[in-house]
Amino acid sequence: MLPSHGSPAQIVVTTGDTGALKVVAVRVDDTTSTVQLQGELDLSTAELVSAALDNQLARGHLFVRLDLSRLSFMDCAGLRVFLHAHNEFLNAGGALVLTGLQPRILRLLSITQLEETLFVAEPHDLSRLPRVATALPAKTAS
Repeated sequence: MLPSHGSPAQIVVTTGDTGALKVVAVRVDDTTSTVQLQGELDLSTAELVSAALDNQLARGHLFVRLDLSRLSFMDCAGLRVFLHAHNEFLNAGGALVLTGLQPRILRLLSITQLEETLFVAEPHDLSRLPRVATALPAKTAS
């Protein structure tokens, strides 16, 4: 079960299940959601994850927490999905934050140096989310 975010009107949608991987999305509010992966993320399931994350952007969910706590296996296809989605969310003015990483997945990120590029946080520590509003130029007095 996904952790509660305090919103009584959560909408839970299973966006896909291949047998090897289940993707569950929970809407937190109009711009925020949590997507949980359960199972194995590899070449045969990567497209399902890409489609689920693309769907979140299409719905206007610019800030997505990707919960990997139930991910039992991941290879380089998963890294490719995360990097592509990370860039797509940034380009849209949002952020994708990876949470619940197992030690073997953290090691993959470390070996590939993607822990310096991707936003990685503990499940309840979303402080690494960029503050998009503060990135706007300040108005100058005329």
